[in-house]
Amino acid sequence: MIRTRNKLNDFTNVVAGAVATIDLPVRDRYHSVVLQVSQNDGVTKADMIAAFGRIRVKINGKDQWNLTVAELFALNEQRGHEVVDGFIPLLFSDPNARSYNEETLTAWDMLGQSTFQIDVEIKSGTVAPSIIAYAETEASTKPLQLGLIRKISKVRIANSNSGAAAITLTTLPLHGSVQALHFFETAANDVEKVSLKLAKHELFSAERAVMNYFNNRDGFSAVSGVATVRFDSTRLPRDAMPLVASDMRQHELRIDVDMANANALTMVHEFIGRPD
Repeated sequence: MIRTRNKLNDFTNVVAGAVATIDLPVRDRYHSVVLQVSQNDGVTKADMIAAFGRIRVKINGKDQWNLTVAELFALNEQRGHEVVDGFIPLLFSDPNARSYNEETLTAWDMLGQSTFQIDVEIKSGTVAPSIIAYAETEASTKPLQLGLIRKISKVRIANSNSGAAAITLTTLPLHGSVQALHFFETAANDVEKVSLKLAKHELFSAERAVMNYFNNRDGFSAVSGVATVRFDSTRLPRDAMPLVASDMRQHELRIDVDMANANALTMVHEFIGRPD
C-alpha cells in the first residue's frame, strides 16, 4: 500500500520550560512520526538530549509511550537506527522487521479514535526551540480496530545496596507480550546479571557479557549504559513473551538484578499490547 510522508500541523507551546503539544489527525494508519528539532545550541545527539526531555504519545488522552529523548535514542540505536542530527523519530512499526506483514503489524490505525497527541518536554534554558512534525502514513485498513501496538512505559527502581536487588513487577502493565526490558544505569556496567521468572518458571538468567552476546548475535546493537533483556530476537512481534497464559490468567513477572553499585535504575518496558 502506498505510504505518504507529509508535514503535520504545528506544535503549540514551543517555549523553554514548557511541554509542547501537537494533535494529530485521526484518519490514517501511522508507521512513524519524525520530529525535526532545532535550538540555538545545536542539533547533535547531545544537544537534542540536553534541550528536549520526556516524550509522551497519547491515544484518547492515555499514555501509550512514556520515555525521554535519550531513552528513545537508545531503543532506536539498538534496532540499528543511528541518531541523525536534528531528528527524533518515533517508530510505531519496525522498518527492520523480517517481513512486510510483521513490519506493518504494529502500525497505529487511528481512524475512529477520538484523539492522538504527542507531548514533548522542552527543558528550561533552551534557546529558540523549534519542533516540526512529519508523519509516514497509509490509508486506514481496519477502521475502529486499532489492534495491537508497540507500547513503551517506564519505572524508576531505587537501590540502596550493592548486590542482588530483587524487583517484582507490580507497577507496570502485566497485559500484552514483552519485547524487551531495558535497564538504564546511573553508571555504566552497574548491572552485572539479570534473572527473570514468570509464575516461578525461570525464563532468563545471564550475566552482562552473555546478555550482550545474545543481543549482538540477534542483530541488536549495544548501547553504553543500558543493559537489555530481549524476547524478540526474531524481530517478529508475535514472538514477544506473553504475560497472559492460555487460561487467561495474568502471571507475575519477577526480576532479580545483581548490581555492582548502590545506584538507582530506570527500567523501560517495551511490549506489544492493546491501547489503554
